[in-house]
Amino acid sequence: MSGFAEKPLPHDVDAERSLVGLLCEQWQPDAANVPPAAFYDPRWRAVSVCAHALNARGEPVNAERLDGELRTRDLIGEGRPIASISDVTECMNNIPPGETGATLAARIHDAWQRRRVIEASNELAVAALNDHAATWKTTRDRVARMLATLAEASAKAEDQNSSDSYFVASWPAPPSGTAYYGLAGDVVRLLAPHTEADPFALLLQFLVYFGAVIGPKPHFLHENTRHAMNLFAVLVGPTGKGRKGTSHDRVAALYRAVDAPWMREHVLKGLSSGEGLIAALRDHEDETSAPDPLRKAVLVYETEFAAPLEQMSRQGNILSSTLRQAWDADTLGTLTRNDPLKATGVHVAMVGHITRDDLQRYMTNTLAGNGLGNRIIWAASKRAKTLPFGGDTRPEGIDDLERQLRETVAFARGVGCIGMTQAARALWVKVYDRLSAERLGLYGKMTSRAEAQTRRLACHFALLDRRTVLALYALSSASKSATHWPIPCSPL
Repeated sequence: MSGFAEKPLPHDVDAERSLVGLLCEQWQPDAANVPPAAFYDPRWRAVSVCAHALNARGEPVNAERLDGELRTRDLIGEGRPIASISDVTECMNNIPPGETGATLAARIHDAWQRRRVIEASNELAVAALNDHAATWKTTRDRVARMLATLAEASAKAEDQNSSDSYFVASWPAPPSGTAYYGLAGDVVRLLAPHTEADPFALLLQFLVYFGAVIGPKPHFLHENTRHAMNLFAVLVGPTGKGRKGTSHDRVAALYRAVDAPWMREHVLKGLSSGEGLIAALRDHEDETSAPDPLRKAVLVYETEFAAPLEQMSRQGNILSSTLRQAWDADTLGTLTRNDPLKATGVHVAMVGHITRDDLQRYMTNTLAGNGLGNRIIWAASKRAKTLPFGGDTRPEGIDDLERQLRETVAFARGVGCIGMTQAARALWVKVYDRLSAERLGLYGKMTSRAEAQTRRLACHFALLDRRTVLALYALSSASKSATHWPIPCSPL
């Protein structure tokens, strides 16, 4: 019992801090549904008490009012206010992009329920050791009622978890219409009525395929670092009901109509080792001085991304480092064998599918911390509608979109360095600090490359509009997409 008691009780530091920020920035019903008692940190419990009091009196909830309420209530702890206005301001300035009150509330409620179970169990054990029969019976009955209440709440959550919404309380809100700009948006709007697939899953995989099929030539520079258009994306959703494969197959069919030979020869399946990926793209002795830049442009498609994640955790497996190399640059290699492997001029994009349970199980702090996690765009995917007989595979207008995409791919393959208009540069200055801000915890590790991901996405929108410079609209669309994509990381 003593060893157990020494362990910290379950709590979610990042979720509590972020929810307080949302609560103080704009009063939200989802955030307000978390009672003060659910907060583990006494600072945020005090702020929550004050916020609820202000709202009950019909007063605005903001930093200035909270400061006055904290002082009025004289919430003192160890000679200082339990929560200061600087604490509140810090929370408001560090809200992760895309976080919702519902998502954060679900995480805080989960930790709170687990604390209550532990506290009730401890109290029950103490009462059981007590010789006084009345004390034991009273405590036993009260704890039984408490546990029954918690079990009922858990059963409701399980019902939600088994529905098509996966876990309704924590499902991210869809991105705004701005994310569906240009040709990519036209494709999604044409396909969406005829498929059960998630529209954002269609959009993201369309962009990943586009970045792969155009090859390594289009790029932008950030200082001396070259960024090609290869993206890594993994869809996270319930097995069977997430329609992850459905969304991929719709996109793949479109690109087969555009460039069937490339799709047949350049889509690789089955990630198991870094050596295997390098070997598939390795240099040959008869390599010409000016090889076809598309020869080593590939898209890796992994329907069960849990398998490579599990492989990466094994000692000696270099798949994680190989994927990081592939996202960063055009050269892969290993020197840890008698016959060293090397692949130059590569251009690797990736699409993966995984359930949330498997992501939580296999995405370790090591994989997140070493930079693999933040090189991947994680997106939630669920069934958008029910179509008992499926949808039209060749809806009216698809021929015209295929023609446009074919011409756009041909254009993009010839583009070199992508610049930025003055208007786009002004917007980039405004969003850059927010995207590149340091965030704590596993969520921070998984989203710490947001500025690079946003810029790559923006270049995709520009190329799809057959432009060689990044304009304001493209950056705005990418920013909306980037605001959406980090959310699935939060359940981790």
